[in-house]
Order: sequence, then structure tokens, then C-alpha cells
Amino acid sequence: MKEVNLVMRNNIYINLLQKFLMVPAMALFVIMSGLGCSNPIIQSQDQGNVRLFLGSSSTRTMESDISTQISLFQVLFTDINGNEVPVESSDSVIDVSLPSQGTWNIEVSGYNDIGILIAYGQQSVALDSTSQQSVTINLLPASGEGTAVLELQWNPIQVKNAAVTGSLIDTSGNTTPLSFSLTGTGSAECASPVEAGYYTLQAQLMDDSTVVAGLAEAVQVLSSGLSQELFIFDSVNKPGDKITITSPDFTVAWDPAVDEETGAPAAVSGYRFYYRAHGSVGWVHLGDTAADTSEYLVSEAALPRGDYDFAVSSLYTDSESELHTSYDDTADPTYGWYISWQ
Repeated sequence: MKEVNLVMRNNIYINLLQKFLMVPAMALFVIMSGLGCSNPIIQSQDQGNVRLFLGSSSTRTMESDISTQISLFQVLFTDINGNEVPVESSDSVIDVSLPSQGTWNIEVSGYNDIGILIAYGQQSVALDSTSQQSVTINLLPASGEGTAVLELQWNPIQVKNAAVTGSLIDTSGNTTPLSFSLTGTGSAECASPVEAGYYTLQAQLMDDSTVVAGLAEAVQVLSSGLSQELFIFDSVNKPGDKITITSPDFTVAWDPAVDEETGAPAAVSGYRFYYRAHGSVGWVHLGDTAADTSEYLVSEAALPRGDYDFAVSSLYTDSESELHTSYDDTADPTYGWYISWQ
């Protein structure tokens, strides 16, 4: 009987132990089953998904004393209830999952490598499904004040009494006058504080009261620094002092073309001679000469008496040089021009 009781007690202990161990096992099964029914990988039906493409307008940017390269984008999504979702990325293409659908406002700030805000953009998007929606935002220069430093240069030989006028015109048509100061022979400079943004730079080179050259360039001025650029008037369209033809025939001669580096005669294939009525703009081809002939005989039959400007170019196998003009204030042996009246 004692053996039977012992066996029965042992069986009771074993049964209790088995029941005790089954409780956490069943609880674990229930937990795992619950996880299986609500897989977190499956997106919520209210979730919204956006792919952002961030860029900037393509406009000539002047040299700046701060970096204009965007190193970090800070994006802030805000819904109609004021809920915010901030995102940071160094990439210009960003995928974002938002907690709900509906209308979201998107603000993008672009910072350079030392944390200076240089660009900003804003847009809104309406999300009505879980499908990913693409949004492109072009960033504009960050608001604020910058300094535009502009330098202009020209050939001083062609201009007697130089002066420069200019202005910056913003995208709304507002004009900011610029004040240029002569900084040396053949150069002028202006430093002007303006609001950051895109502008059209317009500048004119004057000789006394006559406009002899001009330019119009699209530029970008950045905030928090200096934006500077050098512009060159490489073609001066000045009337000069007129040359009056009073003889029936005359010869115009010039120094042969030389190699700028060696000073030796250049290997030209010939020369081309032009004229224009004094005060006009376009040049008219009058004739050509051989490579060994650096003068041109002008007859009254070819060109009636009057007031003219003259120009000559060097011809090469597959190209033509710039025109060298006969402005009377530079038409002497020092500059290679000779006029022989007959």
C-alpha cells in the first residue's frame, strides 16, 4: 500500500508540473498568434507616402565668399491640424511615409557645409491613397540681404572718357540702380547691398555721352555674404572720331599680323577690309588682300566721299580674327593704322 501511495503522489506532482509549464507556453502561443494577425510590415490604410525631388533653378551664380553647395536638406511636413513630421537628408531625392493622408504643407531649407541657410522652397501635396506620390520642389535663394560686388573691364585704348552705369532688375521688374567707380585704366567696380535672389544685371559703358558697349546677364545674389563677378566688355562699338573722305582715291595700310607670343609674323592667308558709315553699327565687306599685302586702295568708284569708319581682319585657313577698327583716336602708327591720302 505504501508503494501505491507513493506512485500516486508522484503522478499528482507530475500532473501539477505539466499544468504549470503549459500556462506560459499557451500565453506565448497567444502572443505569437496575435502578432501574426497584425503584421507591422503591412501599411496602415491611413498612411501617406511621398517621394521628394529637390533642386534649384539653373541661373548663373556669381562667385561667393560662402559655399553655395547644399549639404543638408531639412524638410518639415505640416498637416491641416498642425501635426509636424521633420525629416533631414543629404540626398536630393527623399522617400517619406506620413502618418495620415490629406493635405500636407512641405517646407524645405537647404544648408551648406557650415550650416548657413542658402536656399528655401515650399509646396503642398494632397494624399488620398497609400500609393507613393512624387513632388518636385525647386529651391530659391534664401531670403535676406547680400552684397553684389561687380567689376567691369574694357580696352582703355578704345575709350577716351569712360563711365559706367548699371542696374539690377529682380524677377518682379523692380530696379536697383548701381553706382560704379573707376578703379583704374579700363576698369570700374560697384559694391551694393541688395536682397538675395535672382536678377538681371544691365550695364553700359559710356564714352563721354555715347554708349559704346553694354551687357545683360542673369545672376544670383546670395544672402549672408559677398556675391562677386568680373564682366568684360570685349567688343566696343564706339563711333570714334570720324574719318572724312575728301579725295577721290586713298590708301589704308596696317601692320601685318604677328604672333602674340613670339612677335614673329603670323601665318595668315590674307586680310579682309570693311567700312561703315560713321555713326552706324553694322560693318560692310569692301574687299580682300593677299597675305603679303597689308594695304588697301579705296577709290571713289567703290566708296563715295563722306564720313566713315574702317576695319580690317586677319584671315586664316578656317577662321577670321576680330575686327581691328580705324577709330581716329587710335589710328596712328602706334596702333598699326596708316592713312595715305592721294
